[in-house]
Amino acid sequence: MRFQLFIFLINYVLALKYPLYDNDFILGGTSIFPYYSQPWIGTISRPTSTYHFCGASLISPTVALTAAHCVDTYSDYNLYFHRYNETLESNYEGAIKRSVEKVLLHPHAKLAFFNLSHSVIDYDFALLFWSTPVKLNYPVLFFSNFSLDNYRATTYGWGATMEGGRQSDILRGVSGLKIWSNSDCDDFLGSVTPRMICAGGEHNYDACQGDSGGPLVLDVTNILIGVVSWGYGCGREGYPGVYSRVSEAEDFIRENVDLVY
Repeated sequence: MRFQLFIFLINYVLALKYPLYDNDFILGGTSIFPYYSQPWIGTISRPTSTYHFCGASLISPTVALTAAHCVDTYSDYNLYFHRYNETLESNYEGAIKRSVEKVLLHPHAKLAFFNLSHSVIDYDFALLFWSTPVKLNYPVLFFSNFSLDNYRATTYGWGATMEGGRQSDILRGVSGLKIWSNSDCDDFLGSVTPRMICAGGEHNYDACQGDSGGPLVLDVTNILIGVVSWGYGCGREGYPGVYSRVSEAEDFIRENVDLVY
């Protein structure tokens, strides 16, 4: 019954076909509002620093999903949820901090090839575990082979707002990113595998450095379809960003996470 309800909700949302938002977005997007409306988006830092270097998504009370290229299995990490402005003390924002106790990389995660002077990670997924549950709502994982080509998506993060620029202090989102077919994306970028999903390709609409590991969701939903992975520069015309396709990690996630659907 839960599975049938999940499929119904997915099909209902996809049938809406959301249009491109009429907003003046830049690379890192615009500030989200209300400020703490996406508390499930995590920021990863080292225990010795509060400096954000990658994003993550809460997918259960004790697990977050990020990119494999963000983490390793021998380092220590802190995760913060319910964050917006990183210039403020986390306690002031009511942030929820968790020390990562275990990192699990996708068993097939590997440096696949060099492409356009970039290293490319196939199966770019990692799970972060801790013991004390985080009591927040979190997104639904898109586990379906339904084609998302030409739908629109949103990505979030504290990454740079211009190529080569500094990271944002506040959480931003960029919406209206057109999802490409993998064949079209591979024609432009090369090295695109079935574990990847491409979105964007319009000038100044993109994720950027520091957004890695963060979410890609269907527009105006919290249906998680991708994880920020790689790209050729940031916001370059005709070059979409590349995300790890969540539906391709279903077996990996279900084997290690107790989901309710």
